[in-house]
Amino acid sequence: MPRRRIEQLEDWETQRPDLDPVLLGIRARLMALGARLSHDNHRMARTVGLSGSELRVLFTLRRVGPPYALRPTDLFEALIVPSGTMTRQIDRLERMGMVDRRDDPGDRRGSLVHLTERGLQVADDTLTVAVRDSRASAAIERLDPNDRAELQRLTTTLLELLDSIEADRIEGEEE
Repeated sequence: MPRRRIEQLEDWETQRPDLDPVLLGIRARLMALGARLSHDNHRMARTVGLSGSELRVLFTLRRVGPPYALRPTDLFEALIVPSGTMTRQIDRLERMGMVDRRDDPGDRRGSLVHLTERGLQVADDTLTVAVRDSRASAAIERLDPNDRAELQRLTTTLLELLDSIEADRIEGEEE
C-alpha cells in the first residue's frame, strides 16, 4: 500500500531539512492536484477519441468565443507546449474534423485554426461532463462555500504571481 501523502512530506522534511517544509508541502499538493486533474482530463478525452492535450486545444478555441479561432502561435503559447507538438495536435484534430485551418485575413503569411461544428459540440459536451461530473468538481463542491471562495481567490492570486514572475524572467532575458 502506498504511503500517505503526509508521511511522504515528513520524509522530505527528514531528508532535506534545509528546505522550507511549507513551500515543499504546497508544491507537492499542487503537483498532486495537477496530476489528478490531468488524469480526469485524459479520461474524459478518451471517451471522445482524443488525448487530454487535444481536448485542451478544443477548450482553448471554445473559450475565445466566435469565430472560435486562434493563430497556432497563440495556441502553443496559451497551452505552454512546443510549436512542433502543437502542429501535430492541430494536424490530428484537423483529420478528425474537429478544426480546420484558414488563411489569416490579418496576416497573409499566417493561418488561423478554427473550431468546426463537430469540434464545438465535442468541446461543449466534454466540458459539461468535466464541470458537472468530474471527481475534481465533486471534491470542490464538498468544500464549504467560504472555503471555495478562498480557494478561488488563492489560486487566482497564485497564477497571477506566476505570470508576473515569468514576465519578469522574460524581460530580464531580453535586456
